[in-house]
Amino acid sequence: MTKAYGQPDSVSTAIRWRIILTVLIILIAGGTALTVLLALGLADPPRIGTLQWQAAAPDDWPEHTDTTGVRRLDAPVELPEVFTLELTVRNAGPPDSAWGLQLHNGESALTILIDNLGYWSLSTDDRPHWAEFMHLRPGKSNQIALTITPNSSAILRINEEIAWAGSLRATAWQVVLAGEPQLTWERLALYYSPE
Repeated sequence: MTKAYGQPDSVSTAIRWRIILTVLIILIAGGTALTVLLALGLADPPRIGTLQWQAAAPDDWPEHTDTTGVRRLDAPVELPEVFTLELTVRNAGPPDSAWGLQLHNGESALTILIDNLGYWSLSTDDRPHWAEFMHLRPGKSNQIALTITPNSSAILRINEEIAWAGSLRATAWQVVLAGEPQLTWERLALYYSPE
């Protein structure tokens, strides 16, 4: 049987449609599986250990105010040697208001602040050193997550993006509030492996 040039053969057309349908089913199944895995946390930054402590807000923590009006709230738990500490907060305060945490190791302190203009600061002295960070969301929820590993390597993530990496040891911490922030606390959590 002869066929005209350019006329499709009904058998090859059926095979092509089966291949196209098979590829489409594989793509849909793969996309669905990837969506489920991402929803389960496949791409989340790693945490050390499991959730060992959490608080709704630092409302009843001991408070200290310095001469500049910066308030520090003492956390009720000490930090283990290896941990992940997460703070998630929405600041509806004025643009110059800031929140964050201060870490202590007995000899020095490291202060991490997020203001309501899209800037953050990492400082070891009493002055903030403000820098832009494109992943900050002024007026919306922002997260600080600090992970310290057994060799004292530290990774600071802001909104799940690495903002700083270095070496750090800390045994105690405080929440720091500057410039009258109006905060809605979403998460205060400490992860580690119990011994």
